[in-house]
Amino acid sequence: MSRETQSGKLERTLSGHSGRVLSVSWSRAGDRLASSGKDGTVRVWDAQSGELEQTLSGHRGRVRSVSWSSADDRLASSGNDGTVRVWDAESGELVHALSGHSGVVRSVSWSSAGDRLASSGNDGTVRVWDAQSGELEQTLSGHSGRVLSVSWSRAGDRLASSGEDGVVRVWDARSGELEQTLSGHRGLVWSVSWSCASDRLASSGEDGTVRVWNAQSGELEQMLSGHSGRVLSVSWSSAGDRLASSGSDGTVRVWDETRRDGSLMETPSLVLETVNDCAVARTRLGYAWLSRDRSAIRLALEHNFKGTHVTSWFPLAGWESIVGNPSRFQQALAGTGTPADFESDLRKAGYSFDELEPKSSTENQTTHIGHTVPFEQNVEFSIQRQVENPFVAGSGLTTRSQLFGRDEILSRLHGLIGKATPCVIRGPRRSGKTWLLQALRQKLMTGNYEVFMKTLEASEGTDRSISLRDRDQLALMLDPSLSGHDSPASEWARRALENKDKRSVIILDEIVHMCHAEANLFAWIRSLGQQGIGIVLAGSHYDWAQVTERALQFPGSSFGNDTKTLELEPLLENQAAEFLLQRAPTELELTKNPQVIEWVVKRCGAWQFYLQVMGFELVEEHRAGRRQVFQNESALEDLYRQQLIEGYHLVFASRWNDSPQSVRRVLLMSRNKQLPSMSEIAPTDRRILRDCGWINHRSYWLHDPPFLDWIDTRRDELTEDPRCARRRSRHQNRTGRIHRHADQGGETEVRGW
Repeated sequence: MSRETQSGKLERTLSGHSGRVLSVSWSRAGDRLASSGKDGTVRVWDAQSGELEQTLSGHRGRVRSVSWSSADDRLASSGNDGTVRVWDAESGELVHALSGHSGVVRSVSWSSAGDRLASSGNDGTVRVWDAQSGELEQTLSGHSGRVLSVSWSRAGDRLASSGEDGVVRVWDARSGELEQTLSGHRGLVWSVSWSCASDRLASSGEDGTVRVWNAQSGELEQMLSGHSGRVLSVSWSSAGDRLASSGSDGTVRVWDETRRDGSLMETPSLVLETVNDCAVARTRLGYAWLSRDRSAIRLALEHNFKGTHVTSWFPLAGWESIVGNPSRFQQALAGTGTPADFESDLRKAGYSFDELEPKSSTENQTTHIGHTVPFEQNVEFSIQRQVENPFVAGSGLTTRSQLFGRDEILSRLHGLIGKATPCVIRGPRRSGKTWLLQALRQKLMTGNYEVFMKTLEASEGTDRSISLRDRDQLALMLDPSLSGHDSPASEWARRALENKDKRSVIILDEIVHMCHAEANLFAWIRSLGQQGIGIVLAGSHYDWAQVTERALQFPGSSFGNDTKTLELEPLLENQAAEFLLQRAPTELELTKNPQVIEWVVKRCGAWQFYLQVMGFELVEEHRAGRRQVFQNESALEDLYRQQLIEGYHLVFASRWNDSPQSVRRVLLMSRNKQLPSMSEIAPTDRRILRDCGWINHRSYWLHDPPFLDWIDTRRDELTEDPRCARRRSRHQNRTGRIHRHADQGGETEVRGW
């Protein structure tokens, strides 16, 4: 998709990639575009005609970054296969395949002279390469966690990088010395960009802000807010007087340098987005340019109603002549228009708003606006897309608000880490452990902690889970730059303990992959905890049972004796109902359908994963105009059976396959979700059930209605051969990501987590 940079109008859409486009780069001459994507290719386009000139293939897996050299004669790309590839831009021939990163390479950047390349990756390093010979010149280590972006200064003497640790680091490009560490973002810093004069740096982050830094002093000059989600990319114009940012809210925002002191306006001059297939360019004055397909667009009016700030929604009809006035739009872009212009145009059309009753976002009737009341000042007018479905069944925590009902356990974890007490979080699969750990990391990173968080399972581009066996292997996972040391574990511990500015915290998820570890790993983790390093381990009840059983095989092992175990349990029923009410968009009007909430909680229980799945499906049913599920309990039962029990078969099958044979045997004794009494179960089986999280320390069952319903639907095959679920899902993704397909416009959308 290409837009004219002065007006924001959509010029053309370039189609060819099979999957998401992850990176786009203009040639310096502006006549060609390069793009890279999930399909593993780099594509080169004629920017004027939109024709595809070349398709460059060679990467294995998605290509995350592409960049033109200053002479436009070469392209560099990087991807999930761990390589940086240099291509001849005219012939399309591969010039170099640079290997050195131990994992995904997230970003690649050319020096202004075109003689050097910088790359950054999941291994926590920035690497500098000779672009002519392909030799590795330097490895810059300092970030804790993935390095998501790297950028050369225009002068070519400095590098900036940003990453998972929430900071921007500035390096001397010749010596490799760290010059500055810029802190301020809350959470990941997704992108960093130098101004053309190399005197300012812009960064964008998970916290939804764009920050502008003085590159000499390291001081924060400005913080720009406006995106309603993470800001994934930021880039300066060639003249350095404009800054563009793009975010997960689906918008590109352009910030102009219009103040006398050279700083940027705090409100973007232009917002570019696609709303239900209509391309939109909005100005700060309210005027907009709109392309085709305008029927699905609504207008949102922010105003005061009886002293309360509210939003009213209107169909586009009747408003387009005002909002899309071409001359007013051009004046707004040129900076010659004023807010009074929009106010005047609305008043001339007879609109006034201070007594306007707010309307629901799903209201379809024409809204009648009075003509006699005075015009309300400071009316904010914008174009709105349909709100994304707020329910998500998965581990991708984007905001703390998704961590509903877990504030107490999060606070306890934070307090235990402050007291240097090692912690173990236990909970069933899909209980929200990863969400909790991500929230913990975000909370710790705002304080004096350096967080090393690793998940011991298959990562992008790999086929196998990580089997963690010894302490040096773990140390290298925590800091890949230690690969040259004789004893990485000893060196990691030395650095962590000598760091007086920040206290180190190790967070390990999916600890089942420690069940084949050697004695030195358990001893090292325990020793670190005793010396004040924060230790947080997470897994299912059975994971922890297997890990501690393995540790006890070694004489003298005391691993686990001094850990505090925290149980992740379902919400209370009233919390589950509140969760559905708070998460649901207003259009769902669940307050008018309390029986739906009651039935969902009764049927699913109070695990957030199940509530997220059912909440998501209810929103989709409502938006598709299928109201039966809100009026008929049998229709809701069908939705539950189809989308949760059948749609998430792989989740249930995975849990079944992970269960010991004795647990499967006891679960098959259930009938109509009635589990056997404790007197019917052998003591050894009760112990295993407790280890697997099915009964608590008081020998009470912890019910999981959907899982028992899944067992009921497959009882015959499970009884005949309890291993059959493994055979059925052998060739499918263990995480159960593929669960629902919806054909839309000839394409297949796969929804998952």
